[in-house]
Amino acid sequence: MNSRSINIREITQNDSELLVEFYTSLSDETWYFFHPHPRDPENLINLVHSLPERSDLALFMASIQEAEKEIMIGTVFFWDWTKQVPWFGICARDGWQGQGLGDRMTAHAVEYAWQHGKGGILLTTHKENFRGQGLYTKHGFETIGIDPHDEWLMILRRSA
Repeated sequence: MNSRSINIREITQNDSELLVEFYTSLSDETWYFFHPHPRDPENLINLVHSLPERSDLALFMASIQEAEKEIMIGTVFFWDWTKQVPWFGICARDGWQGQGLGDRMTAHAVEYAWQHGKGGILLTTHKENFRGQGLYTKHGFETIGIDPHDEWLMILRRSA
């Protein structure tokens, strides 16, 4: 893991520019594996501004400070947050992949879900996303099938 201090926090309405910069920085390969919604700036700004009214979404960022400026290096999100078993996803910025950031973001997400009484966490991942599959398996997710988009469907069940 990079030696700089990484902060994981909820995204607020003031984070539009950080989110737009993060999404537009992603390579085509990274975007292929991570595409929860359109990445055009208008859509992202609307998403951030809608957060106070969105009980169905929990959105976080991993960031570092660089020359007194916050840089978003990853995102963690849950959708269907009001359900007992919400959907989960993460994305690490190019240049930060393979350095343990995904591990930290996944651990944060699991802890957050358990703190909020969730019974499990669902996710889908491309069949070619071997690094992601290894990460999720490491955290206890198990493959339970294939979703309608031909991606692996995985679940992490909360142990009693």
